[in-house]
Amino acid sequence: MESQVLVNVIRGETVESIHRGHFYIVEGEGREVAALGDPATVTFFPTASKPFPGDPVHTSGAADRFGFTDDEIAMACSSHSGEPIHVERVARMLAKAGFLGV
Repeated sequence: MESQVLVNVIRGETVESIHRGHFYIVEGEGREVAALGDPATVTFFPTASKPFPGDPVHTSGAADRFGFTDDEIAMACSSHSGEPIHVERVARMLAKAGFLGV
């Protein structure tokens, strides 16, 4: 089965990009809640998993303990290209946690 349109990104009145894919949502007991495309399609998870490394920052209380700002928490939940602003944010987080200069 062909992938299905999941999202159209619209800028003004123009469709800027179209994102296609497959999804299958189940409840804890395994009952299907929703599906689109082919749920048997094999995919890779890296892009969708980016928020998970940031979860312990919240659940451990580290975000509150170290006073991380929203932009710093976003840094923990995303990929980046090492631009100066990204390096500065990470350095700020390390300093707040007491790791910068160790």
